[in-house]
Amino acid sequence: CHTDGDNAGVVPTDTQKNTVNAFARDGVGAPEDFLLRLARHFTEGFEQVSGGRWEAQRHAWQRIPVDGAPHDHAFVRSGTHTRTAMVLVEDGETHVLGGLRDCTVLKSTGSEFHGFPRDRYTTLAETDDRILATSITAWWRYGAADPDALDFDALHAAVTATILETFAQVHSLALQQTVFECGKAVLEAFDEVARSFERTYEEETGERVRVVQNALTERVYKQFVQTQGMGGTLPDLVQLGRVRLPYLAGAAAVTFHPMARPRNA
Repeated sequence: CHTDGDNAGVVPTDTQKNTVNAFARDGVGAPEDFLLRLARHFTEGFEQVSGGRWEAQRHAWQRIPVDGAPHDHAFVRSGTHTRTAMVLVEDGETHVLGGLRDCTVLKSTGSEFHGFPRDRYTTLAETDDRILATSITAWWRYGAADPDALDFDALHAAVTATILETFAQVHSLALQQTVFECGKAVLEAFDEVARSFERTYEEETGERVRVVQNALTERVYKQFVQTQGMGGTLPDLVQLGRVRLPYLAGAAAVTFHPMARPRNA
């Protein structure tokens, strides 16, 4: 198609749009579930489609009150954030991501910022008490072996609550530290990735393993691995580095290498 103008393998955008509308008419449900249905339809229904990326956003709406009663066909957007979702099918594997954006938060105290380098262009004063306001964008990838078994609505609500509670409770020394603590809290509370690995490993080997995540900063990690290696106490998985995510612009994933006997993950 791109080189010769042969459209025999093209799925027209009209077909794509009408498919989305037809599927939505049958019920949307959780955005992640809806995208999984679309992904399976296109990859299983079209021989030339081996993968793809499907994205969705969910906005909250409420009826506009008129004369003390909700209007029958007029709405105004509401809610604290926009819910996002993505399904990526690539190389025979399906990845499901949840997320949120446009989540504007503020805390009137409990935030500091000082100890930063200064030069002749710096005018910001150091402070141990300031207002902290920002707009949160977050993505997370579900690692369950069977995504159909997950309650995406409940998980999304719980992850969002964890992020917001952590933002409120952490005494912030820097916005970056607050973001790190929010991500750490989510990983500690929701461990579908680790539990999925444990189940799969036991099914394949008959041995039981327990995955424990150690949250270390980028600066400390290299020294940690070297020290554990010299002491003969390396963990079963060590980080090799970062790779860019083709389905999430501006983000990176951490890759790991098994220090015990290799296995397919």
